[in-house]
Amino acid sequence: MTINLDANVSLQSILIKIGFLPNGDGLQFDFGNCKLKAIQGINQYFQDGFNFVGYYITGRSAGELDFFLPLQVESYEQGLSVIAYYLRNADFKNKPDWLNEGLALREHLPWLKETKAYNENPNAIIEHEWFRVLVNKLKLIISTSTNEDVTTFSFDGIVLTVVCNNEIFVVSGLGKNWQSIAKVKTKSLEFLPKRIPDRDIPVYIWKDNLHIGNRVFKLELENKKALPIVKP
Repeated sequence: MTINLDANVSLQSILIKIGFLPNGDGLQFDFGNCKLKAIQGINQYFQDGFNFVGYYITGRSAGELDFFLPLQVESYEQGLSVIAYYLRNADFKNKPDWLNEGLALREHLPWLKETKAYNENPNAIIEHEWFRVLVNKLKLIISTSTNEDVTTFSFDGIVLTVVCNNEIFVVSGLGKNWQSIAKVKTKSLEFLPKRIPDRDIPVYIWKDNLHIGNRVFKLELENKKALPIVKP
């Protein structure tokens, strides 16, 4: 999962706020039976952030902690929830209040937020017969298109409007209206399916891509880079 580089809350400030103290080349928190170290550096993907390392030992169990987080997060709540997530199974002698607080902020975990956003993302459901007609008409135009030609898709909750090289096509659909217009290279639509499945087709925008059924088309937009927070 990802956190956009637009995120503007310093993870270091969160660590200091919850009680991590300077120690050698990083910050450290003492759980009584575990000294968790956070050291700024790069991960295996050459991304800058904090590497967390530590070991805990009790009379019943022992374990190793090893995870990476980016320098910036979207909010204090997100940063705390992710730190707590990676520590959720550790058997600490002294369990600080911030750890319980972070575990209670589970809805701020970036992968759960992304899943929720995806499920709530508006889409258009197009009846397969209408979709077949639309694709056949588009293919006639695509075959003579240049690399500069573009096609736009928009949906108002009732009608999917496709403007392909200045020719307009409309088909009815079901779903919630889109908040933006999808713009793709017309030539890229050569990837539209040759055989239309006998089922309704979802069309939607997600993460700078236009999704048409099981096909994905890159939007003509500048993409934002992101750093991963990988769910273990």
